[in-house]
Amino acid sequence: MNTAKTAVHFTDNVLISPTNPISVNLIGAGGTGSKVLTALMEINESLIALGQYALFF
Repeated sequence: MNTAKTAVHFTDNVLISPTNPISVNLIGAGGTGSKVLTALMEINESLIALGQYALFF
């Protein structure tokens, strides 16, 4: 008996193929903020590599 559940994820098409770029304001880059900043830079590089809008211009 297979009881494994199938992973299902629903995402709005606007998030997958955005028509407008997004901008992010990060206030404070202390302990938590510096981790968030690093993650935002990684997300930005991934978006550029995928040909999507970048977070930073």
